[in-house]
Amino acid sequence: MAQTIPAGAGEVARQSLRPYAHVFIAYALAWVLVLGWVVSIGRRLGRVEEEVGGGSEG
Repeated sequence: MAQTIPAGAGEVARQSLRPYAHVFIAYALAWVLVLGWVVSIGRRLGRVEEEVGGGSEG
């Protein structure tokens, strides 16, 4: 059995996702913030390791 797709199905699909654009934007922004936070923690941890390592070697 062949299924027929209505003529405007593609347009309806695009219109139905439009109200959720803010959700996708918020999700992407959340990932950017989390990745920035991880990088920030890594940099701070590196500084602490330098301070601790530098003080005990000298």
